[in-house]
Amino acid sequence: SMPIDTDIVYQGDDGDSLYVISAGMVRVLIELPGKEPEEVAKLGAGEYFGEMSLLAHEPRTATVVAHTDCQLLEIDKQALKPVFDKNPALMDTMARIVTERRLHTQAVEENLSEEDFATKLGVLASNLLNRMKSIFNS
Repeated sequence: SMPIDTDIVYQGDDGDSLYVISAGMVRVLIELPGKEPEEVAKLGAGEYFGEMSLLAHEPRTATVVAHTDCQLLEIDKQALKPVFDKNPALMDTMARIVTERRLHTQAVEENLSEEDFATKLGVLASNLLNRMKSIFNS
């Protein structure tokens, strides 16, 4: 349980877990150098954040703060590994979903055509999948 206004993760920190919100809401903030943190999203029950830290061992891409009192479920590598072991195809599915989610923002900013988007998605998803395999199969 997280009281309102608690910092849950900090942008730039190392992490290897994702969080699922079981109750309440969080605010997602991006900090750009020399600027005030900017709120880019609010997430509520059933939504999740932190997946790139879990799946690809990337530093946290945003700071997340409890917007209301929250209940969070933290999922780490130990929890996910047996799931991937039983369902190898799930790794591929997650790699695509996560990549698509990321690329969508970029596509809007860069005005990518559908064809470019599809090509880029294929390459990035397979890169992520390879990283996930090296993390979860070790």
